[in-house]
Amino acid sequence: MPDKSEKNICIEDIMDEIRAEIKEKGYNSSMLSFEDVKCDTSLNDHTVVGKDMYAKNLQYVNLNYGVQPYKQLFGRRPVVIFRKILRKLIKFYIEPIVEDQNALNVRFVQLFNYIDGNVKPVDDAVNLNTLSKQIDDLELRMKSASSYTENLEKRIALLEKENEELKSRISISEAL
Repeated sequence: MPDKSEKNICIEDIMDEIRAEIKEKGYNSSMLSFEDVKCDTSLNDHTVVGKDMYAKNLQYVNLNYGVQPYKQLFGRRPVVIFRKILRKLIKFYIEPIVEDQNALNVRFVQLFNYIDGNVKPVDDAVNLNTLSKQIDDLELRMKSASSYTENLEKRIALLEKENEELKSRISISEAL
């Protein structure tokens, strides 16, 4: 095997070593491979959950957050007795794990209920397109108000000029 300090890693040498080890241990292609193992990929599904599915999931979590340490035993009497004895022997190990899991589940259910009660649904979320249209509308109204204000200021200036002229006429006519 190449020295670990070497910069170049020879993949072929590593693969040859792995193949030799497989032959040495007697593994063959008929044995179980990774492709044969069924894997639950539902947790990897990142699709958006709708309101109905969210409500159903929240209801399920609220009803089923508690994990029971033992299931009901079925079967023939000797098997049931053996399982009961086995339960007694591993009780010290199983019950603390289940209690920890239940405590975690309670916290998650409380968190989900808080989120459900205090966070706005997706439908009520801010729609950027609507906001953009509202901004455009407000900018247009602001420009309109600005031009209207300019027109008013011009009219005021004209009226003030006219007022000054009238005052000067009145003062001239009074002087005569």
